[in-house]
Amino acid sequence: MNPIAKAWLGARATVAFLRLIKDPSKLDEVFRILDSLEKSNDGVMIVDSFHSNPEHADAFAKRPRVGSLNMAELMKLPKGSLGRTFAEEMKDRNLNPADIERREDDGTPSGYVFAHLRETHDLWHTVTGFNVDVAGELGLQAFYLTQFRATLAVLILALGLLNTFFFALEDRERRMDEIARGWQMGRRSRSFFGFDWAAH
Repeated sequence: MNPIAKAWLGARATVAFLRLIKDPSKLDEVFRILDSLEKSNDGVMIVDSFHSNPEHADAFAKRPRVGSLNMAELMKLPKGSLGRTFAEEMKDRNLNPADIERREDDGTPSGYVFAHLRETHDLWHTVTGFNVDVAGELGLQAFYLTQFRATLAVLILALGLLNTFFFALEDRERRMDEIARGWQMGRRSRSFFGFDWAAH
């Protein structure tokens, strides 16, 4: 990446970070930061850490993807199944998995890593049990941080704590409890990366 493009991406990410301190729910700002990180040296190191790990060799060979999800079909699955639970949570939270900006898998290790991580984010919420409010998102980011070199998770945790300090100190206990829960849960869990969610 040329220096001008790199500086532009860095500036956009900084502005997005400052906006998120005030309002952590701005998903479009999260994607601005994510786009910048994926193209940075940190993004390269994230991909290398996955690709060099023998535990993930099968994932890179098979490249399992979630693909498009039909909520109506998932609601027909047995009660308590992953698909049914996921669809119920999406409905209850008035969320649409299509709102997550997709990244195409261009056949490279980087293409697969970031496409897979983006499309499985809501599933990670379901499997870990974290809500989609600020406290729940911070908890999930702490979980991410135990799973891999999650630079974005560190940034989101930082802005979440700054948001707590400036705007939501009354919610500090709940947020810190979820961060601690995510960290402890992640330390006990196997890697989620490359899991074939669609098959389950």
